[in-house]
Amino acid sequence: MNTFNTYQEAKIANPESEIYIHTGEFLPSKNICPSPITYEARGFKICNPADYCMTVEKFLRDGHKFVDSDSFIDQDGRAELIGDGNFFNVNGANDPQIDDDKRYILRAAALEQPKQEVDKSKMKDISALKWLDTSSLVAALGCVRTDIDGEVITISVCEGEQPKHTKVEYVKVEFEDVWKYLGLNASGVYQRLSDGDYSKLNHVDDLYTYKDELFTKVVTELTERELVIEQACKLIPTTAEEDIKIIGKLYDLGMLKLQNEG
Repeated sequence: MNTFNTYQEAKIANPESEIYIHTGEFLPSKNICPSPITYEARGFKICNPADYCMTVEKFLRDGHKFVDSDSFIDQDGRAELIGDGNFFNVNGANDPQIDDDKRYILRAAALEQPKQEVDKSKMKDISALKWLDTSSLVAALGCVRTDIDGEVITISVCEGEQPKHTKVEYVKVEFEDVWKYLGLNASGVYQRLSDGDYSKLNHVDDLYTYKDELFTKVVTELTERELVIEQACKLIPTTAEEDIKIIGKLYDLGMLKLQNEG
């Protein structure tokens, strides 16, 4: 089930719904599965727009003006889109009202940061870098960040960072306990397929359909022992269970260890 990164995004997409926050993500009340347990007990907190948005009163007092496609929350809690043909046109929205202190800005062009133009005079010919494969740099330096801004590509080493080696596991989740992990939100819930693979559920109704085969994806960092076994199996190569046990015993005896990076 879709969640949103900001309160504003969630409210614009769901203009008539109350918005809740759960584990740092925002979602409308209609996306929360019914349960005899209260929203609060499951970790869902209703959002107060005053915690996330500027009031229309302050917006207008600071000299800003609404334009078409701006949006704000009216005093009745509904998200309103400004423009001809809508309840509020530009002139009406810019006319101060007595309850502007109870209306909140969701989106306003006047508050958006202007996009900075790239200084073409300082650009070098970097066409050959557009399809740069940084895998060799990652291997040599540990961590490389590539930033692309229009035609400008900057490559810099992430100091102090090292690539993390992780493993992915799918853990069985009982239907009654799904909310403890994911708030009964289908995002991050998986169904086990007949071939042993896992497929992410994309709709809250699927929780009921596959309630006996629900899993959650758990990503954890490998221990040094697990990493040694993984790398040794790639070098040999082998996937045999007996070989894996032998490699593990060699590590436990101190006969295998990770090579110090750098």
